[in-house]
Amino acid sequence: MSHALLLTLALAAALPPGSPAQDASRAPRTWPPGLNRLVREHRVELEALDSDYRRTLGAHADRSISLDSLFILDLDKVENPDRSPVVRLIVYLQHASLNRYSIKLPRRFIEDRLVIDMLLTALQHDDKGVRSLAAQTLAASVRPSQILDAVPLILSSDARYRLTDLLLRTDDARAASFILGETYLPDEYLAHLGDCEAEARLVDEFVRCTDPHRKRELVRGLGIAGTELCGRALCQELRTPLFDDSGFDGYAVRYDVMAGLGRVFPEEYLLTEEAIHVANEGLDRYFEDVESFCQTRFGTTWTTPRPTGPRVRFGLCALSAGQGSSQVRSDR
Repeated sequence: MSHALLLTLALAAALPPGSPAQDASRAPRTWPPGLNRLVREHRVELEALDSDYRRTLGAHADRSISLDSLFILDLDKVENPDRSPVVRLIVYLQHASLNRYSIKLPRRFIEDRLVIDMLLTALQHDDKGVRSLAAQTLAASVRPSQILDAVPLILSSDARYRLTDLLLRTDDARAASFILGETYLPDEYLAHLGDCEAEARLVDEFVRCTDPHRKRELVRGLGIAGTELCGRALCQELRTPLFDDSGFDGYAVRYDVMAGLGRVFPEEYLLTEEAIHVANEGLDRYFEDVESFCQTRFGTTWTTPRPTGPRVRFGLCALSAGQGSSQVRSDR
């Protein structure tokens, strides 16, 4: 399928009029000139975030950065080769936001709008390393729905290539145009943009694949494509017995499958990473809930029993279903 036709499909599938990303009558989002202004204007909110974080984590909280120092330092310029303190600020913001309310149940996505705005503002930083780290943090910890009004800002940054997966999932026509401008597009991108042949190739390889390591790689591709067909294929493989033993550590592929479902359905709390942490104490029940989701959504049925083997192996130590997250840390 040609890129021109894919762009037409992407424009047709873009968010409808009235949505934050596409409503031309809506005043454009303005972004502050730098981190200094954001930090100083939102001091009270940052102090509340820091207080929640340190009260929750106690001795486990990050001590490498002092919030008070942020209000007197120049965060928009980098003079030290290690890019301190702005790099430590970005790492701190991600950690504090994800662990604000619980040490055992970290969030999968950053929910604090201020933190997201600071990360987006850092995409305009003078230092390339800072821009790259901000993009990496956004890619790992932000939902597509949380950056709909920031697509032009992201596209103007040289770090936009680190955010291609996230931009793709916004279904914004400007993002689609940028992505289609690339010389080579993998099947997962083409599938999301409406190429049914690419979608079929991706799903077919995943279903047929019996190599555990490759299957885990394909899970990520299906999650990026994010189509209903990809979600259906992932649900069908929830009971795969495959175990990736290719490295020093080993992982049951079915847990990657659950993570892939979380990428296809990022707004579905059941499938987010924090829910998997919740399930550590009762993994069988969690599997039942995920399977119920698949049965309701796709009518999925399985012909094999749910696997009962180890779910993860750190070195020589295997962690089986039902063992808690505290044992994961001690085994390691």
